[in-house]
Amino acid sequence: MTLGIGDPWDRLRDYDFNFGQAKKCLDSGDLSEALKWVGRCSSTPESRAIEAQTRYRLASEMIMERRFAEAEVELGRIPHDSSISRFLIEERIRLLRKRREATSDLREMAQRFGGTCDSCRGKDLYTIATCRHQAFGVPAVLKLKDKKFPSEIKGVYAAAPYRTRWDNKKWADPMSRLLRMEKREVQRPAVRFMGYLLASYMCHHTPLVGAVDALVPVPTSASRAEVRGGCIPLELAEAIRDELAIPIRDVIKPIGDYEDHLKVKGKAREQALRRAWDVPEDPVLQCRSVAVVDDIITTGTTMKTAARVLLEQGVGSVFALSLCHTESRHSATT
Repeated sequence: MTLGIGDPWDRLRDYDFNFGQAKKCLDSGDLSEALKWVGRCSSTPESRAIEAQTRYRLASEMIMERRFAEAEVELGRIPHDSSISRFLIEERIRLLRKRREATSDLREMAQRFGGTCDSCRGKDLYTIATCRHQAFGVPAVLKLKDKKFPSEIKGVYAAAPYRTRWDNKKWADPMSRLLRMEKREVQRPAVRFMGYLLASYMCHHTPLVGAVDALVPVPTSASRAEVRGGCIPLELAEAIRDELAIPIRDVIKPIGDYEDHLKVKGKAREQALRRAWDVPEDPVLQCRSVAVVDDIITTGTTMKTAARVLLEQGVGSVFALSLCHTESRHSATT
């Protein structure tokens, strides 16, 4: 007769092995295999945390592949007592359910580029918009020099160059002209169109969809928002949210009017922004990753300041995402 004294130790060794294999697969990005190993573990807080992270990342990959119904199911399978905020999970499920209705204007906007060619047929909106066959296409992105930005920002991404009024090529760039018009008066359909382009760029040309949990738009001062009739970064973030089911956390609040960025630069501008922003702690974003969304990156001071104040309030990591980056003789980033 066997007493089974060694059975608990055997089970512990099996659990350690299965858990280790699950974590190894998760770290390497083999998510389906990670779920198989998690299924062999007994239910513990640690194994449920690995399962939650795996299913959350798998749902993000499904969204990138436009498998929206499957992504909703995967998010619904995440354990309720996991380390991932229930708000993030439930909000992404809600956004997926209303996505088709929320993006009803996308199909009409996509038709504005007309037909496709052999190079871009069947591709995403950003690839079509930047294709060489377009008579009035969007200029393709130029790689930003990430080393210009502080280490607090994990990655900097911008979808197109921006030509300032000093640039002799400014009239040949329709994206720059459109954005310059929007800075005078915000027309929501035009900004949503640019937001969908940015969402397409983010989904198909960056790793951000699988890396970030929320979008944080850069705020516009009250006086500028009133004059323009809206906040361009927020409008861009809302288009990304509707298309990719990534929640917005509008946690950077303007509490005053900071000085014009053309008059205040460098450290003085960072200090002015800190005085003009209120950034309370957000439990949803504790130890999570966010993408700070802006319309134009020029010197990078706004992104740097936003990253620092968010990290000070417990955000885990910060990426920078912008529609454009300034490309001219006055630019500090290219």
